[in-house]
Amino acid sequence: MRSLLLGLLWLWSGLTAALPATEIRTFAQHLAQPAALAWNDAGQLAVLDLNGLTVFAGGTPSQAGGVPGSALDAFGYRNHWWLADPDGGRLLQIDAGGQIRQTLPAKNLLPPPPAISADAEQPQPLAAPEPVAVAVYQDVLFWADRANHRICRYDVQVSKVLDCFGRRGEMDGEFQYPYQMLFDSDGYLYVTDILNARVQMFDQNGRFFSRIGSFGSDAHHLFRPNGIAMDRENKLLFVSDSYFGTVKVFKAGAAAGELSDAAGKPVKLQSPTGLAYRDGVLYAAETLAGKVVALPIKVGEQTITTVDNDTSPDASQKNCLICHLSWAKQGNETDKQGMLPEAALAMCYSCHNGAVLDSRLRIGQGEQHATIYDEQTRKDKRHEKERKDKLPDEFPHTKDKELPCTSCHTPHTKGEGNDTLYQGHQNAWLRIPSKGGDMCERCHESKIKHARETDVKKRGINHPLALKLAEPPTKDAPGYPSDKNLQEGLADPLKQAGSALGHDNGLICQSCHQIHGGHGKDALTSLAEDKGRLCGACHERQFSKNKQDARRKGIHPVNVKPDKPMKRHDKKVEFVTCETCHKVHDGKLGTPLLEDELDDLNDFCETCHERQHAKDKDDAKHKGVHPVNLKMDDEVEIAGNKTKEVKCLTCHSVHRGELNTPALVEDHRDGQLCSHCHAGKQAVVGSDHDLRITAEKKDNRLEELPDKGVCGACHTLHRGKNEAPHLDATRRVTEGAPDPDADRVELKEDKLCVNCHQKDGIAEKKVVKHFSHPHQDLVLRSDKQRMPLLDKQEKIEEFGEIACITCHEPHFWDAEQLAQSRKQPAAVKPTGFKDNVEGSPINSFLRSKGVKDTFCVDCHGLEAITKFKYYHDKELSRTRELDYLK
Repeated sequence: MRSLLLGLLWLWSGLTAALPATEIRTFAQHLAQPAALAWNDAGQLAVLDLNGLTVFAGGTPSQAGGVPGSALDAFGYRNHWWLADPDGGRLLQIDAGGQIRQTLPAKNLLPPPPAISADAEQPQPLAAPEPVAVAVYQDVLFWADRANHRICRYDVQVSKVLDCFGRRGEMDGEFQYPYQMLFDSDGYLYVTDILNARVQMFDQNGRFFSRIGSFGSDAHHLFRPNGIAMDRENKLLFVSDSYFGTVKVFKAGAAAGELSDAAGKPVKLQSPTGLAYRDGVLYAAETLAGKVVALPIKVGEQTITTVDNDTSPDASQKNCLICHLSWAKQGNETDKQGMLPEAALAMCYSCHNGAVLDSRLRIGQGEQHATIYDEQTRKDKRHEKERKDKLPDEFPHTKDKELPCTSCHTPHTKGEGNDTLYQGHQNAWLRIPSKGGDMCERCHESKIKHARETDVKKRGINHPLALKLAEPPTKDAPGYPSDKNLQEGLADPLKQAGSALGHDNGLICQSCHQIHGGHGKDALTSLAEDKGRLCGACHERQFSKNKQDARRKGIHPVNVKPDKPMKRHDKKVEFVTCETCHKVHDGKLGTPLLEDELDDLNDFCETCHERQHAKDKDDAKHKGVHPVNLKMDDEVEIAGNKTKEVKCLTCHSVHRGELNTPALVEDHRDGQLCSHCHAGKQAVVGSDHDLRITAEKKDNRLEELPDKGVCGACHTLHRGKNEAPHLDATRRVTEGAPDPDADRVELKEDKLCVNCHQKDGIAEKKVVKHFSHPHQDLVLRSDKQRMPLLDKQEKIEEFGEIACITCHEPHFWDAEQLAQSRKQPAAVKPTGFKDNVEGSPINSFLRSKGVKDTFCVDCHGLEAITKFKYYHDKELSRTRELDYLK
């Protein structure tokens, strides 16, 4: 009966919103948790959210420059605004164009502490000031100091600090978190006093005058007052309640009830914080909803009746009922998710919206830990798989194992020693201490399995934890990272994103994850996982931005699209990231966080690099790739490792290759890596066949210039064609009408040489037209080690026909050097000459300086020296009276 009477009194007052609640106009949306609204005298409305200040003039928004997102309150004065920035500890003056004109550090606006005699009790030191609200009257700036529960005054006109008034308490003139303020036409200051659930009035000198409202949960009391606005014409005071989402109305200090729509139903907003009034319209910032709404107000002429305040709870109950609203007689209903008020998100957010503690950068921003407040589609997806880990009973949860805020947080504990990972929080109010990720590990046991093992062979399932990001006491001390950058502590990008180490500088869950305001709906990482930012923050050596960056570092590239389609476990690999190979929490034991159990890590490469993999030598020839899975006759030492097998990791190092190489274990530009198996071939360096000297601007068919490496100018290890021998990579000269005066090229081997030594070829200055030798009806025999012949399959044999390689070895300029390589291959070193030496018939990559001891003498006798010296000359060798070549 009583509540019915109050409702009738409210309707009788004649104050309603002109539009039904369903038609409330959205003034601005897609905002980042707006906290304050303010009109200036020029008719511009400023909206303050996490993106800074947006100025609306004539309905057109413009972003102010340089305004911090941490600013919490705005007050319009003349043609500009004043802002309060608690994180920055300052007050800002913003002009009509949205530019910062003045910055006042709050610490400079405080009066000196009063003198206290030596025998008097010394007062508690004050905390660093946190300006959360601001108001100006006749050039005197009033600002609310949240940290010390007081209001301070500063004369802007003469730049003079005046005084501060108030302290923490519940008596008149005392505050428990003062917040938004305004002045009436008579110069009285109105201040919302949040946890005291009232509005206090002061004169211009800071003397207490009166209080408005009292604590309660019904339509006529204040529960969590935040925003404040005034209709000066009708002398109406509007106060927003950030928990109930209602707007309370007062006239002449008396409660008139809640703002209602035309149907008499209370207007319900989502966490309204800032209010502003102008020309019959009340503007409200719905902080959690991320928008500003406009409510046209219609005021009747009837007298507003003062309501009876007898329903107000006892003062002794207030401090408990501030959160435990379920104990109250009214307003104790569960929310849509069935949560009692004290466990509801709305209750927590009503203080963490910035008024008492600004958690807007975490709560409501980015992705949040799974809770009962998630969308149903997300809940359904989460329950598709059975949870691996048991949910401990010490964390309250629903029968469906869903979590409210109070599963992890409770205001009834301070933790051990009031300690916390995040010093700015002072106390996270966690149910159990979590200095080292303890709380996370209670619910996510499977994510830490083997994570603290110091023996790398016993790790691999989960990313290591407890590694101390500090310089190791000794060189091989276990539990310390080997990368120098990690020995300097947590990477700066992670620090800036809110990540933390344990109290012993060890890696913990919060080093990578953020419970509130993370990235990724399931991972909740501190940094977005797109393009490997999270992994790359710590693993600088192993991370690359693109292919060019990977080559510079000598590592396997990430953040790249494969040149050709690749598959991994029958799934297309459309973009290569760190997680293409590594699984942070789902790896296999004894592996570097790989999802496959492998006896040999080389086999892992095949899963993506099928094109580059070969089962044996024949398969390699068919594919046109360098052989792998090959056993050599002799043992070689490569990068300090002795081996007789050629595998992927014989030449490649995925994460620790030599700089400026394609992830190779050794440099390759001068043939160093290749020379271990292809002994002596490094002699090509510095010769005419070192295309870096003779054809530096000529690219091969893979569009690579010779500066990539002496071997790679002519050879390709992984992109060859099965019809080209020696993994040839040279660019083919356009085939046109053959030179009628040139010999016909029949052998594949010869095509490699003639391709360069012809018109438009790389070696067009050394064109070779005549190179063939009769082979029909002839039996030629030669030492295949000294002057190799080719059989019909173009294999080097003792019997066969003459080809270019019979007389020439393209890697050795000097025949004496070639002879030395047969005796001591490893002793042959690059010539290193800088000046190009003009070739002659007795050098120029010949296997022998002359015909002595060659099979040429067997047929040509005394003519052999002439035939040998002028083999490619038609006039001098092939048109003589006696031509042995026909």
